Amino acid sequence: MKKYLMALAWVTVANASVLAADLMDSKNLYIGGNLGTVVSWGKLSDCGDDSNCLQGKVLLGYKLSDNVSVEGAYHQLLDVEYSDGTTLKTTGVSLSAVASMPVAQDIDAFGRLGILSGRNVAGYASGGDVSSERTDLLWGLGAQYKMNDNLSLRGEYENLQSNSDSQDIGTVSAGITFSSF
Repeated sequence: MKKYLMALAWVTVANASVLAADLMDSKNLYIGGNLGTVVSWGKLSDCGDDSNCLQGKVLLGYKLSDNVSVEGAYHQLLDVEYSDGTTLKTTGVSLSAVASMPVAQDIDAFGRLGILSGRNVAGYASGGDVSSERTDLLWGLGAQYKMNDNLSLRGEYENLQSNSDSQDIGTVSAGITFSSF
């Protein structure tokens, strides 16, 4: 019986290795990143007294077909400091489906729909932090220009649609994706 279990385990590991190698050799796997700015944050008109609204994300994606992808990303949404010494940091991880369609030669329009699990940390000048975590709807629209088979430039608008109107975050960013493993 042990011989059969060992043989089954060996076959399973071998098949998983072949599948993993197949994924890594595929041009369907891609990495990328975006840098941009927060353009809206609930009812507030700015992101802090220093108006530093820089945000970014790093992503890993997989093309399921020519027009559908799945992307996972780590987001740095807010990192602001107010004149009273209060700080606010918002980070998160997301998973989204991305649907695209060609609009011109080498240019695709795309939309995304997914979820973002985020964490807010507020720091006070007097000491101490208060944090909260939440999972919300993420949607976005954008365009992507294929520079060649491996490299694309993209611009997009993303919105974290929270349960409370005062907590929505909208971002505009530009980025790059690379696919050649």
